[in-house]
Amino acid sequence: MNRNVHGRHVTIVRAVAFMMRYYELSEKSPRASYNVGRAFHQLDLTHFAIPYYEKALAGAGPALNDEHYELRQSEHVIMRRFAAHNLMLIYKASGQEDRAREILYEYLVI
Repeated sequence: MNRNVHGRHVTIVRAVAFMMRYYELSEKSPRASYNVGRAFHQLDLTHFAIPYYEKALAGAGPALNDEHYELRQSEHVIMRRFAAHNLMLIYKASGQEDRAREILYEYLVI
C-alpha cells in the first residue's frame, strides 16, 4: 500500500466492503463472524471487532446429520477458541481485566 493517506483510506473502505459482502454471502456463519472480527482487529478497529467475535462465540456448531460432522465440530471448537482468545486480548488491552478473565474461564480453561 502506498504512503498516500487518501489511498490508504480508500483501500481500507474497499476491504471492509469486501468483508461485509463475504459476511452476507456466508449467511453470517460463525466462521464468517470470526473472520470479519479478525479483519477489524487487524485494522485496530477493536470496537467493531468485539461484536463479531461475540457472534462467533455464540454461533451454533455443525448439524448432527452432516456427513463430516466430526471434522466440522473440531473446526468449530478451534475457531471458537481463537475468537475467545482474541476477544480476551482486546479486553485485556483496554483495561477490562475482569471481562478478560470471564472470557478466559468460560471458553479457554479446560
